[in-house]
Amino acid sequence: MAWSTAHEKLLKKVNQEMDEYARSMWDLPGYTVFGKADEIASMGFCYNQLVGHLHDYPTTGVEWLLQYEKPLEAVRSHWMVEQDMDLEAEFDRVFHEWQYEEPESGMDAPGMS
Repeated sequence: MAWSTAHEKLLKKVNQEMDEYARSMWDLPGYTVFGKADEIASMGFCYNQLVGHLHDYPTTGVEWLLQYEKPLEAVRSHWMVEQDMDLEAEFDRVFHEWQYEEPESGMDAPGMS
């Protein structure tokens, strides 16, 4: 894709937004930041994906995203909605499947200590 002035504007806007977001996290008490771990991880992931692949996005998509006051927050919010899953059910599935696997090397299996 061709790099446009819209790409440049979005890159600048997203970088500024990420800087402001990071500074806002520094101002919070540790226990609050810990509670926002999923949000922080998704913000970092979306930032890295958006900036790392910005050259792949068509100008029309970039211009559409520029309409948001906080484009990175908009992407992160949409990403989190799309990632919504029943974590309890997923944990139960993983736990039950794990019981039938061979223990990993370096990990003591029950009764092997």
